[in-house]
Amino acid sequence: MSHPTAEGGEEVVINAAQAPNVHAHPPSTPFTLLCHPEHWDVFLTDQGAEVLPRLKRLPHQPGVAGVEQMTLGDGRIVGNPMRAIAAMRSKGWIELPTDMPIVAFGSSYRGYVHRYQGTRGAIHLERWCRLYKVGTSTHRSDDRAGYHAFLRQIRDRFLDGGPEQGIAEAMRANLTRELGRAKVSAGRSAGAAAAVDVLAKKLEAFKRLDAPRSSLHRPGDAAPPDEAEAMDPIPNATPGTSLATLLGGKP
Repeated sequence: MSHPTAEGGEEVVINAAQAPNVHAHPPSTPFTLLCHPEHWDVFLTDQGAEVLPRLKRLPHQPGVAGVEQMTLGDGRIVGNPMRAIAAMRSKGWIELPTDMPIVAFGSSYRGYVHRYQGTRGAIHLERWCRLYKVGTSTHRSDDRAGYHAFLRQIRDRFLDGGPEQGIAEAMRANLTRELGRAKVSAGRSAGAAAAVDVLAKKLEAFKRLDAPRSSLHRPGDAAPPDEAEAMDPIPNATPGTSLATLLGGKP
């Protein structure tokens, strides 16, 4: 029996019960991660609250965000992201090399994409997302500390060590407003009371920022549009749940 793969080809469906290294998990294409000097979030990490880059994930899926279709010599159809990435660069996005050195789950790797074999095709996930099997069931674990360390690496290597002053001030103002609203509702809602503690911790992140930096945008650059409808936040454990949410950032 065959089934369309995420790349657009055909792949034999494998019985996960008969293959210990094959996972019953939806297939997914390779992808490229990108950062932007205006896209930041506050994460609660093992070092406290930190302002770190909010990444975008460009799946190499034909037809998504301008990714083109390409047919290989063996007839397989795959996504060619070159023009899509070039278009993102023109809007200020920075492509992260797929062979970057990283640490995940205590081991060093070259590259942030990890390929698994799935029952219905290849599965491509970030290195900080691990699939493992208990019996015939596939489970997932996330290395929060490793992911946060990667974000710090991106911040220092590609984004001048932190957000431009105006962006940081706007983030702080937004969090302050959210905290005020949560305090008003805290007496009526357990969720709001919990949010007060989280938001107060996140505001501590701005005390850690260095002296104001000059803007990273060139004069005349337009503010980038929101690309969320075209690209996934990284990665989804369940539909609509971003890794930023899983790892302490803003939903």
